Amino acid sequence: MFDLQTVSSFMLENFQQVTIQNGTHFHARCPLCGDSAKNERKKRFHLDYNGGNPKWNCFNCDAGSKNFISLYCQVLNIDYKTACEQLFKYDKKKIKERLSPVKVKPATVLNAPTDFNWILDDCKRETDSMIYHTYVKLLTEFRAERQIPNNYDLFLAHKGRYKNRIIIPIYDADGNIIFFQARSLPSLDLEPKYLNPVTEKSMIIHNESVFDRDKYIIVTEGLIDAFMIGDQGTTSLGVEMSDGFLKRLMELTDEGIILVFDNDTAGDTARDKFMKDNKYKERVRYFVMPEEYRDCKDINILKVKYKKGDYNFVVKNSNDYLSTSMVLNGYNLQSN
Repeated sequence: MFDLQTVSSFMLENFQQVTIQNGTHFHARCPLCGDSAKNERKKRFHLDYNGGNPKWNCFNCDAGSKNFISLYCQVLNIDYKTACEQLFKYDKKKIKERLSPVKVKPATVLNAPTDFNWILDDCKRETDSMIYHTYVKLLTEFRAERQIPNNYDLFLAHKGRYKNRIIIPIYDADGNIIFFQARSLPSLDLEPKYLNPVTEKSMIIHNESVFDRDKYIIVTEGLIDAFMIGDQGTTSLGVEMSDGFLKRLMELTDEGIILVFDNDTAGDTARDKFMKDNKYKERVRYFVMPEEYRDCKDINILKVKYKKGDYNFVVKNSNDYLSTSMVLNGYNLQSN
């Protein structure tokens, strides 16, 4: 099993035009075949972290494997033994395990949150230029348009990897940044739209230290959607939720958990999959967007457009597993 930082460093140092999706999926130009010679912007190499056992594939040359070491060998043009020595920093025990014909079961790795306070250095004002004031104005407009409360921080990166992106941090109880979203300023249209730090994020819990045990904890896909809920809002930072994440939330509330999936095709698919397969499916409640607001993709848009979507609204429009199944199948609970 490989740690995420090792895989990330390898990708960023040896591949061109690397973009990262959801913190664990890497997209780049393939160094094995050179990718497209006609289009330098085309990139068809994909690597998924896959929980510590990366799998990769190039859709140009069809090279691919679930073995990260094989990729490491090919890219650096070294043999398997040397690759093991480099990857495991001459740890004889790990090297022996990798070279042994006996399959060794990987140990369970607990990924603790990482301190990302360093991002604030990239957000410090360096010059008093016109472009600086223009971008600050755009950031102010973004907050106003999205109706983000002033008690939630927004920063603007002026240098580094996240330059010209809005930085939206998540803090722990001590005020340390344990994760942040970096999104393009709307007017700049940077690609990718989101360029988040590479880290294991499945156990990052926004608002963990302020939840009221006597209230529901409401889980949204997006961080800004969670801001609309207030202190009882948190986010799964995407459609995926680990069992550990849900278990921890259940330990923090005596009332229960409400899941709010985005009101779009991806959100519907994720909710349906959760309600079919997840072991917690009958222990949580589900928010379904009321029919009169079905033009809203998420809670933030609902808040901006209709002034709805706060804690009480979500609680009122949530149901248990059975009732939600009936609603999704066209059954009107209020008429019966």
